Amino acid sequence: MESKKVLPHKGKRLVITGIPTIGKTSLAKRLAETVGGIYVSADDIRHELRPDPKFTDATNFWKNKNKRTYYIKTSYAQQWKNIVSQSEKLWEGMLAKINSFAEEEKPVIFEGVSFLPHLVHKDLNIPCIVIAGSTLEEVVEKNKDKPIWENTELELQSAAFFLGDQPYFKAEAEKYNYPVFTNIDVAFKEALKILE
Repeated sequence: MESKKVLPHKGKRLVITGIPTIGKTSLAKRLAETVGGIYVSADDIRHELRPDPKFTDATNFWKNKNKRTYYIKTSYAQQWKNIVSQSEKLWEGMLAKINSFAEEEKPVIFEGVSFLPHLVHKDLNIPCIVIAGSTLEEVVEKNKDKPIWENTELELQSAAFFLGDQPYFKAEAEKYNYPVFTNIDVAFKEALKILE
């Protein structure tokens, strides 16, 4: 299998991945502001890819799905397989976006769930950190900051992220020697060492 598909980059780079809603975006934006860099969101890339039929299956995964029913009836193992499948289907588009920053001399921080550790390891020569969260209660509280569901749905979603996704992120990170952080402030300090 071909590897390291991303062009050499002029500036420093970092990938931040991990479970949803745990603070990756805030961390990435804070880092970009601190080092005078550029923040790039996987969610924004996904949105850009939506009109391309090549990526329809992955970008429309939630179309016509009831999220409450999905989280109740889908096992954690299957949920992870679905995340992997979506991320792998989007990866060609993600790599193209990453390559578009090859000549950028400023630091660039790429952030999002779709930057799964096994994909980063396979195709990127870029440092990666994984944000995992420390407790289920923490994830629930962070979800409350952006309430989109009622409490029972919020708890289902939070449990899926922390109890379901987190062990898989940690296992992939360990396999590829990427550091895992449960504390955002500690992650910030370590990430600065990579970017400065």
